[in-house]
Amino acid sequence: MIDRLFIGGLLILVLAAWLHVLRSGFLHLFLSGFRSLKNVMFREPGAMKLVEGDIRLKEWKEQTLFSLMTYAAGAGIGILFYTTIILL
Repeated sequence: MIDRLFIGGLLILVLAAWLHVLRSGFLHLFLSGFRSLKNVMFREPGAMKLVEGDIRLKEWKEQTLFSLMTYAAGAGIGILFYTTIILL
């Protein structure tokens, strides 16, 4: 039980780190290459062009990503502390 909680805490921390890297823009150049490749292979619908300019949607996505990252980091650290204290 404790081992599963510890591994779960580590996985949640990995998720939080991955979200932090995505949010920081570190992989922007790498991901922009895939985006341009997608634009070459697939045609974009007209409705998507309207959604891309929506500032409120972008702010909501950024806020949701930040909240998810914060909660994942807190939960991962909490689970790791909990399992470490139980093992002592």
